Parts: sequence; C-alpha cells; structure tokens
Amino acid sequence: MSLEKILVTGAAGFIGSNLCSALLEKRHAVCAVDNLSQSTTRNIERHFGSPGFEFVQEDVRNEEAIRRLAQDAWIIVHLAAFKIPRYGNALDTLTINVHGTESVLKAAKERKSRVVFASTSDVYGRNPHLPFAETHDLYLGETNVKRWAYAVSKIMDEHYAFAYQQEYDVPVTALRFFGGYGPGQNTTWWGGPQSVFIDSALRDQPMEIHGPMPSVNTTGSPGTVHSMATTSSREAGDRSLVWATHRWPSAVAGGPATRSEQRPSTTTPAVTCDGRTDQISSIEAANRSWASTPAPSAAPSISATSQGVAASVAAR
Repeated sequence: MSLEKILVTGAAGFIGSNLCSALLEKRHAVCAVDNLSQSTTRNIERHFGSPGFEFVQEDVRNEEAIRRLAQDAWIIVHLAAFKIPRYGNALDTLTINVHGTESVLKAAKERKSRVVFASTSDVYGRNPHLPFAETHDLYLGETNVKRWAYAVSKIMDEHYAFAYQQEYDVPVTALRFFGGYGPGQNTTWWGGPQSVFIDSALRDQPMEIHGPMPSVNTTGSPGTVHSMATTSSREAGDRSLVWATHRWPSAVAGGPATRSEQRPSTTTPAVTCDGRTDQISSIEAANRSWASTPAPSAAPSISATSQGVAASVAAR
C-alpha cells in the first residue's frame, strides 16, 4: 500500500464512491468522509475492512475534525456539497457549500495539501455562447430564484480557493463538472437530467425535452443519437444545458441512427488559477461505452467523471 494518503469528502456519494474505488486500485490510502445526509454507506461498504481505507461519518463544516483528518493527507479531494435546492432550501446550499469549502482550505493551508474540488457547469448560468470556455463571463438569473443559489455557492468556492492559492500558496484545482453519470448514480431528478434521460432510454420510455433542438448533421452509433438539449425543471427559471444520449426505438429512428447534433467539445474542462487546464475523461467515450451496453448491470466499472478526478489527482 502506498503511503500517500488522500482525503475525500463526500466520499459516499456517486462521484466520491467511484473515486474511492479508483484511488484504492491505484494503491493510495483513502480517508473517506461523509455525513450521509444525501448518500448511503451502501456505495462504499465494499471497501470496509480493505487495507488503507478509513471511513469517518463527519460534517465537512466541522473545521477541527477536517483539520485532524487531513493530517498526512497530501491531497484533499473536496466533493461534499449540497446540491441545487430543488428538494431543499437555498440557505443550506449556500452555507454548507461555502463553509465546507472554507473548512477544507483551512486544513490544506495548515497541512500544505493540494485541494482538488468540485465546482459545476452551473456557474456559466445563462451564458448563450457555446461551447463554454473558462474565460467566459458568468450569466446568472434573478436572486429570488433559489435555483441560482447553487451556482453562486460554487462561484464563491472558486473565489475562496484561488484566494487561498494566491495568499497562502495552497495549490488548488477546480473541476467544473458537466452532467457526469455512471454506476451508483441516482436515476431520479436528484441525479440530474442526464439520469432521467438514461433511465428512460434503458426502459424504452419517452424522453421529455424542453426547448429547441440544435441542427442535425450526421453519424452516430447504431440505435443511438447523441444530442445537446436544453432541459428545464418544473421550477420557474430552472434551465440548464446537459448532455443527453438517446436510445431511439427502431420505430422512431427507422433503424440505425443516422443523426447527431452539432456538438461542443466532448471533454470537460477543469479550471486552475494559473490558467493551466486539465482535461478530464471524454464524455463521448462514456457515451460510446453506454450505447454498447445491453443492460444496466453491464455498465462500466467507473464513471468518466471519477476517472477524470483521479487523473487530476495523479497529475499533481
């Protein structure tokens, strides 16, 4: 077992649990932290008793606990967060995300650890320019629409992280995730619109898509159409750009699919303060893998998003 200890917050969640598996496979020691408010130990219980794995049920806002757990951790991967307040309240989203990130940064400052943390594509808000770039301005909606609390909290997290890097030389990498999916993901709206699309596709159910579809060009795997769609929740003002993969019934597609859309870059950018860009694993590769999967039980062993986080950790 490697002596390199990595602290993972939000470790029992979808991305966190897959990341823990990837890190253990690479012979890292993993300290997994989660308060289990939005996740379950079922996602990580297979690692209980494994050499180099430790699970601690703790709130990331507990600064003393995080400081203690971060001892000897050369990297802290901060994934713990309260999601878009579709099922909760905006106050929790703001306080948990901002105070939790500050707690992690304080521990990293003391231990001289690198911080790799989860931001979100939501920070781009209503930006109409596609494909998105890290240099783009951020366009958010009205402050009385609680949906934007999540984007604001993550923008604040990025500012905090870059300020700690500039003031205290804490190395940071911010990952703006775009619709990750894979094993262990919640297939309701809690897992994001891509979860609902995939669940409907696997059950051959109709997919409800709101907004205009982009122009259609060519190609695509047999029976599969990759599309960039605009989807909206029932909450007014809640709109986001997402990747969707459609497995079209033959009666609709007329046999092998020959449609695909004009698409943005198929890699997800990660932002760093010094302008360096880490590219996490291609979503297109995950699309191809999923499209060839006959049933959910044959899904890939790890999500593209988790592979990307592991790559960012390894690139330290």
